[in-house]
Amino acid sequence: TLGDLNLDTLLSSGALDLSGYVARKIYTYTNNNLLVAFDDGTDSILVRIQKDFTLDTTFNSVGYLTLAGVTGVAGMYVDENNNIFVTGGSTTSWLQAFNNDGTTLTGFTSPTTNLSAGAYAVELQSLNRIVVAGQDASGGVLYGYTSTTGELDTMFGNGTPGIYKTNIAAPISDISIDNLDRITIVYANSGNTVIERVNSDGSAVDTLSSPT
Repeated sequence: TLGDLNLDTLLSSGALDLSGYVARKIYTYTNNNLLVAFDDGTDSILVRIQKDFTLDTTFNSVGYLTLAGVTGVAGMYVDENNNIFVTGGSTTSWLQAFNNDGTTLTGFTSPTTNLSAGAYAVELQSLNRIVVAGQDASGGVLYGYTSTTGELDTMFGNGTPGIYKTNIAAPISDISIDNLDRITIVYANSGNTVIERVNSDGSAVDTLSSPT
């Protein structure tokens, strides 16, 4: 085996100092390369590592990408085209999207309408709608963004265009999207764990029995 991955050794050239950074999310590609998201409370960094534990310099030319001024990485999703979506923020959320080579996803602008109490997860529907889960002033929410522009998708939501609301004062802590683009969500309510399935357009809860 190649042994344990020691990032201090890997980056011993001094090009990148990860002291004080914490690994938050990791993704394994089909070729066994790794994408790891770190943050230090001030900035976030994406590092792509090849299966032989060397930096993948096809990613942003140096193997890593600094996301300056954003922190609290909570969700990372890589789609079938290897586009990368990263979200986070414990108060006002943020969402950034990148091509496989680390450049900003073509046509994408980071949203200006964000979750006001933090993001917890991100996934992509087959129709290229980005879904971010978390919490705003109303409670648990899903925000639907178009992947081409980063704007709220007004075809999504159960009241406010672009937003699905549980109206429960707790964050949606995780999501999973099925092959029909329905969104299974999980959140806490009065000490109980609630699992619900939301229609693909975020208009209503679909039929799914939650555990008691």
